[in-house]
Amino acid sequence: MKALLYISFVFFLAEPVNYEKVFTEYDDAVSFIKQNHAGFNKILKTDADKKNLMISIIFPELIRYSLFKDFFETKSLELGYVQYGAKLVDFSIGRFQMKPSFVEKLEEYVKYSENLMNKYCEITAYEDATITGIRKERIERLSSLDWQLVYLECFYDIISERFKDIKWQDDVEKLKFYATAYNHNFRASKQEIDKWNGAKTFPYGVHYKGEQYSYSDISVYFYQNHFAN
Repeated sequence: MKALLYISFVFFLAEPVNYEKVFTEYDDAVSFIKQNHAGFNKILKTDADKKNLMISIIFPELIRYSLFKDFFETKSLELGYVQYGAKLVDFSIGRFQMKPSFVEKLEEYVKYSENLMNKYCEITAYEDATITGIRKERIERLSSLDWQLVYLECFYDIISERFKDIKWQDDVEKLKFYATAYNHNFRASKQEIDKWNGAKTFPYGVHYKGEQYSYSDISVYFYQNHFAN
């Protein structure tokens, strides 16, 4: 009994992680948001609360982008995707680290949702209707911050529609779920998303054996320190 009390005491005394100290790229990510504030507002034409949650969802990706930007060489990957598709060539693009397969899944969901199709019909429309033409234009869109913001809001609305019956305890609980869905798989079940919520796989992925952190915890940390009242 004493041992249990001691463990509990130590647990509650543990200080929360300060991600600003953990990641030297944290300040770069914050600066990017500040520098692109007008662009965010131009595309994300919604209320401040929703906008803050969306930005918090992708904040860890801004850190990851700054961490790995010197290693990005996507031209050959882009050609591979256009030629062979996401099943063979799939890779992260841009500040929000979105993959072609992610956008394909957004498009597929939107086509079968009347409400979302009315709002996001543009993401399913392409000038060149051939498979390679669509893939090429999809890559071009992913290279644009404006388009990534459109995809981000589309993702947010899909999750809101899929899990509309959930009553969130507060915005933090909601953010943790949405951030996990973004990082893991937005088409997964609630049970699977809950399972991955808090998993320490950031920033190097599930196979890395060293110290890592929770994607959703970083989103919440940013939200609480920069947006929450």
